[in-house]
Amino acid sequence: MKRINLSLLFQYSLALVGVLIAAARPAHAYLDPGTGSYAFQVGVAGVFGAIFSVKMFWSRVRQGISHRSSAGHRGDNLLKGTGASSKRVDNSHRAA
Repeated sequence: MKRINLSLLFQYSLALVGVLIAAARPAHAYLDPGTGSYAFQVGVAGVFGAIFSVKMFWSRVRQGISHRSSAGHRGDNLLKGTGASSKRVDNSHRAA
């Protein structure tokens, strides 16, 4: 499979945007105040969506790293007697 050079892709995308902006003609359109409010709302939602995506991605990366680092120590808790199966409820203080 061929690797995609992201720097080259970014340069082509930037060039395409530049050409599209340079070739734009006046639209003679009316933009009411609600349009600006909607554009602001879309921008804020995009920022929060990006933050959430990065947060979820980073938590999965951290979870994968901690899972790999603890893979050799899975049975340690059971051997030491600190696992969930070795915990007992102390009922000695209850009256019979």
